[in-house]
Amino acid sequence: MQHGVKKTDSFLLRLKEFIRKVDRKWWILGGTVAAILIVTVVLLAAFGGGGHRVGDLEWQFRRGSGTLTIRGTGSTGSIDWTMESPEWAKYASRIEHVVVEEGVTELGDSLFDVDCLDSGKVYAIRTVEMPASLERIGACAFYGCVYLEEVTFAEEGSLREIDASAFSGCVGLREIRLPDGLSVLGTAAFEGCTGLTLAEVPGSVVKLDETFSGCTAMTSVFLGEGIREIGYATFSCCEHLRSLAFPASLNTIGEYAFWLSGLESIHVPSSVVELGKGAFGRCLSLSSAEFSCALTQVPEQVFYGCAALTSAAMPAGAERIGAEAFRDCRSIGELILPDTVREIGDAAFAGCTGVQTITIPDGLQSAGAFAFSGTAVTDVVIPSGVASLGEGVFAECLKLASVHLLSESCSLGPDAFEDCVSLAEIHVPESASESMDSALSGYTLRRSISVDGASFSCAADGREG
Repeated sequence: MQHGVKKTDSFLLRLKEFIRKVDRKWWILGGTVAAILIVTVVLLAAFGGGGHRVGDLEWQFRRGSGTLTIRGTGSTGSIDWTMESPEWAKYASRIEHVVVEEGVTELGDSLFDVDCLDSGKVYAIRTVEMPASLERIGACAFYGCVYLEEVTFAEEGSLREIDASAFSGCVGLREIRLPDGLSVLGTAAFEGCTGLTLAEVPGSVVKLDETFSGCTAMTSVFLGEGIREIGYATFSCCEHLRSLAFPASLNTIGEYAFWLSGLESIHVPSSVVELGKGAFGRCLSLSSAEFSCALTQVPEQVFYGCAALTSAAMPAGAERIGAEAFRDCRSIGELILPDTVREIGDAAFAGCTGVQTITIPDGLQSAGAFAFSGTAVTDVVIPSGVASLGEGVFAECLKLASVHLLSESCSLGPDAFEDCVSLAEIHVPESASESMDSALSGYTLRRSISVDGASFSCAADGREG
């Protein structure tokens, strides 16, 4: 019996040793599996994963590189105010690069629009790569992406449309070279890109409209042959834009197209048939303007406030000069109006303090209110064909000494010579003498004026004697 007990004890000892060894292996195996799981979780947290959908496409974000990749065939679809932002919006502050792969045809409206994010959030996007397959970039697609520095387009791609405000407010963008074949560049596509210094627009784009408005750092623009219209406020407030070569295909320069830009000289080509209100207004550095085109209208405010402009440039055949067309152009010294001019609008040359001589054409029929007010003219001859001169037409012409009115039927507006403190004599036909009463009503300095031999003493309360 003792021998059997020993055998039993020996068996139990071997069994315990086996269990101990097996248990140790399981612990080692379990620890290895746990370590692998931990590493996998860390890697997934660092680099993200795929499988997310947007429209027809799939997207993937890798945290380690900060890259959002959009892949597949078709469109992302658009975002509007009734929809939630794309799922990737939760990574907005970490997305630094956007890569759009071949096969994608459309980036929809407001896809990366900062206004679609929660309050206080912005996208950290710095670069965007576009594929050759892309055909359209939607309205406000990258609106307000303030860190965006570079957008790369495929050289021979399918891009045909960049819609309204697509890159508006991208203040970090430095240069933009749009690809050949692009035909639609929507309103305000790059408006307010205050860091943009260079833009190249191919001739396949027919019309520009507010496209680069507010791009205050812009210095270089290349417009391709084929562009027909530089529309409303296209380059307004581009205060560092010194020069621009217009393509020969251009036929329209719209309202306020270059308002407050830094242009120093312009040459409008013969192809232009329409020039809009305020087109070159408030261009404070503009000193030279030439026209090869023939226009019947000099638009309102076209050179308003161009303080450095030295001559009143006008297209051949101009018949009407619009209101405030040359207002406050203080560097113009001599005003010679074309023979074709028939009408001068209100305040057309008001505040042109450098003008000392005015040559009024025989064909002029009317000049509006305050048309020549504030000029430094000393003597004025008003031709016989003039039918009417508006209120205050020569008001505040402090050096005006004599006026020769040749027209027998000219109607002089009230206060025509208001505050003309040097005015000493006026020569008028007998039939026009009655209009002097109203015309001199604003002549407030008490002194004597000779109106064809008749002496008038004009006091502060109007004409006397």
